[in-house]
Amino acid sequence: MFSLGFQLLHHGPKQNLTYFKQPRNPRVGRLDGEKQNHAGLLSDDIKRTNGGMQPKKLAETVVLALDSLKKKGLTSTATGGSSRATKYKHNFAIVYPVVPAQVAVMCLLFLRGPLTPGEINSNAGRLYEFESLDNVHEVLEQLASVEPPYIVQLPKRAGQKEARYAHLFAGEPEISDEDDFVAEPARKSVSELESRVAQLEENYAQLKADFDKLIHELMG
Repeated sequence: MFSLGFQLLHHGPKQNLTYFKQPRNPRVGRLDGEKQNHAGLLSDDIKRTNGGMQPKKLAETVVLALDSLKKKGLTSTATGGSSRATKYKHNFAIVYPVVPAQVAVMCLLFLRGPLTPGEINSNAGRLYEFESLDNVHEVLEQLASVEPPYIVQLPKRAGQKEARYAHLFAGEPEISDEDDFVAEPARKSVSELESRVAQLEENYAQLKADFDKLIHELMG
C-alpha cells in the first residue's frame, strides 16, 4: 500500500511545492502535487509484479489501497487539467512534519526497500538533489531520531561496507537468513596481535632450545 501511495511521488506533469509549506528550492524535483490516475498506477504495478497478478485483480487492489490511503489522509483526489480520469496526489508532507529531502528518502525506502546511503544518493536525482553523501547521512539521522522513528538502520551484511536503512511504517523489517547479516566484522587490536606473535616467538624459541639440547645429548 505504501509502495502504491509513493508512486504518486514519481509521476505527474505538474510541480507544486506549496503543500510542503517550504520555500521553492531549485534542487527539489517532482515531490508534491504529483498526480497519477488508476491506469498509470495499474500500469506501474503490472510492471513491478512482472505480470504476476491478473489486471482485474490488480485493479481492485489499487482501488482498495488508494481508498485506504485516502482515509488516512495520505492521498487525496486532484482536480484540474484536461483529463477526465480521477487523479490522486500524496499528502505525506501534510500528515507528517517532513521536508523535501526527507520525503525523497522515505519515497525511495517505500518503493525500493532497504537501501544504503550511497544507493539513496544515487537514486534520488529525480526527487531531490543531495549536496553530498554527508547530507544523506544527516537526513537519515533525522528520520531515525524522531519519536516514533520513521526508519531504522539494519545490521551490515557480510562483505558490505555500508549499513542499509529501512522504513518502519509496516513494522519492524524482517531479517532473513539469506541476507547473512553480521553485526560488525571481527576486529582484533594491534596490541592483541602483537601479544600473540610475541607468545608464538617465545614458544618457538623454547622448542628450538629443547630440540637442540636433545640433539646434543644424542650425539654426545
